[in-house]
Amino acid sequence: MFSAQHELTWYQLRRALSYFFVIFLILYFLQVLTAGNYDQTALACLDTGTSLISIPAGEFVRVTLGLFGTAVLEECFLNEGVELLCPCSLADSATALNIYFHEHLIRLEMSELFMKATTIHGEDFCLTGLSTSNQPIWILGDSFLRSVYAVHSFNRKEIAMFPYRPVSPVSLEAEAPIPLWAWLALWASMASLVYLAFLHFKKSESSREPLSGAVKVPLLRPELMSMSRI
Repeated sequence: MFSAQHELTWYQLRRALSYFFVIFLILYFLQVLTAGNYDQTALACLDTGTSLISIPAGEFVRVTLGLFGTAVLEECFLNEGVELLCPCSLADSATALNIYFHEHLIRLEMSELFMKATTIHGEDFCLTGLSTSNQPIWILGDSFLRSVYAVHSFNRKEIAMFPYRPVSPVSLEAEAPIPLWAWLALWASMASLVYLAFLHFKKSESSREPLSGAVKVPLLRPELMSMSRI
């Protein structure tokens, strides 16, 4: 009895872990596929004393995945855990960083933000103009400010900004390419989840089926029972 109960508990644990693992894979690949569609309202400030664009750590991975695709995980690294360095060759294929102030767009091309920093194993690496921080707001430093004309009005307590170059509406359609392996992995994970659910319900149905070799015994009725006297 103990061994049967132990086997049942182990089976239920394995099934629960299987569902958890497959659901985790689906959520992960959905995050990869939607990484290039980052669209969120954020609090930001302008700071001439900051060299780079500082992005909160909770949003940094999603933003950089949208700009560079999965290459940011495979080829780039954080210098001292702060500044993002990538191969200089990624500048031409990266998606532009579009920052909206209400309905007004300031677009930053990655090719304009990249600055050569070092050479590693014969390959040139550049500062991307992006960094991560534990601050809850975006800090738009020199990487951003050199792409705009900023006019400060102390009396009106406002800042007027104009893009350094006119924005071409054609390039607004650019999106980060979605790798084929991410689509295939997502469909495989979803198929695995459906298959596990099918096995679960099939096992539940089979456990409710009557035994094929069972003998049906009719209930005894009182009027058919004979009484014997001693």
